[in-house]
Amino acid sequence: GRELLFFTGRTWVMTTERQIGFNGSDVLEFLSNGFEFGLDWVNLISEPVAPSDAWSWPSKEQWYYPSQSQSVLPVANTSRPAGIFECIDSSSTESDRSISCNGGYYNPETGICECQHNETGAFCENPPLRNGVCDDYFNDASTNYDDGDCCGATCTEPHCGIGGAETLFGMDIESLYYTDFSTEEIIGFQKCKDDQMTAILLELVPLPQVTDVCVPSFTVQCGDGEGSIFLRTPFVCTTDLEDLQQEVIMVPHGATCSLTIDNAKMTSGIDRIQLLLQSDASTGEEEDDSPGGTATNNLLLQVPVFDEVLEWS
Repeated sequence: GRELLFFTGRTWVMTTERQIGFNGSDVLEFLSNGFEFGLDWVNLISEPVAPSDAWSWPSKEQWYYPSQSQSVLPVANTSRPAGIFECIDSSSTESDRSISCNGGYYNPETGICECQHNETGAFCENPPLRNGVCDDYFNDASTNYDDGDCCGATCTEPHCGIGGAETLFGMDIESLYYTDFSTEEIIGFQKCKDDQMTAILLELVPLPQVTDVCVPSFTVQCGDGEGSIFLRTPFVCTTDLEDLQQEVIMVPHGATCSLTIDNAKMTSGIDRIQLLLQSDASTGEEEDDSPGGTATNNLLLQVPVFDEVLEWS
């Protein structure tokens, strides 16, 4: 339903038709017939309005999420700002409309904001943070890397990491000619850029002169529970050996992790598996990312391909 604004005498509050229980055609009639105010339907609260502006539409006020305190009137949680926006009218300039839409596009034909980066709300005021999906636009330090969605150690939703891998060992997933998976079964955090994490490299070393390889299933887990999986790959085969690369896994510094290998009996063309600790880029050394290249990375594990669980920290 549509979003509604109410003035409390000191601040504006925002809600929706659905939240106040309205599903008819005349909202004003609904409000004038026994409507009762309730704190539970308040979405956003504006900063206090000056008495001289009390009968004007909101004009670029700072808005906040409501406090959870049990007060009679809604109270703003000033530690949780939601943005600065205003009601849009036909006299607004294009610059005003851009501000009002929080960076979204104001469509003059429909009179609404068209959000550009998966935001929600009439003014694009709700960024898609902490929803279990890593959004490129918000994957930077200013938003705590999509509020944690982009790294396995900080993502908290049940579906974290699903769809978070566009390639496997550098290979386009669609190019793999034999698999035992659907793309929903892959878990990865290839977009993790949090500098508080440590990069671990999972490397496949093929046998000499092979033309194709079949790669076992891998699971990298740090800690306990389903939400602690940082990488889960299926059993796959490929002939594109020149594209075979190291898989980078970003894990918490000092964490105790495990590598689980499954389907090893069906593996072919692989000599061994290596886990390496990525060298510190600040040393200025040039890293060798080719299969078998360990010159500037510290070797953690080197094992043949067997079904097993290996731990390191």
